[in-house]
Amino acid sequence: MTRTASAPAAGQAAALPATSIVAPPPPPIADSPATTATLKQYRAAMDDCRDAIRAMIRLGDRQRPGRDASPAELASYRLRQQNAEAAKTYRTYLETLARSVRGTNSESLTRQSLERARQTRGYLDTMLADSKASLR
Repeated sequence: MTRTASAPAAGQAAALPATSIVAPPPPPIADSPATTATLKQYRAAMDDCRDAIRAMIRLGDRQRPGRDASPAELASYRLRQQNAEAAKTYRTYLETLARSVRGTNSESLTRQSLERARQTRGYLDTMLADSKASLR
């Protein structure tokens, strides 16, 4: 014999229907306009990135080894060339990032872009240090 869902078992209380009292999500809050301080920090980070990119590209074109270059000199030159090519890729990325910030006045988007620019600057600084060290 099977029991139906409406009939409670002997010795059990009737189960109440499970109702969820969940509040609806709050309406989206309009993002505040980008502050002057955030935009200034963003522009400074982007300028630093562009400076590092220019420096890496210049180092990639510098001191091409001659015919009698050692394997270490050749490897150093290849490293500078690779970093210069990577810098060009980062330049394209930064141009895209700059376009996204230009198209908005959102503080949260500007802060996210600032963090991305700072992270990219960290990568570029490491690559620039490697390129400079390869000249020694």
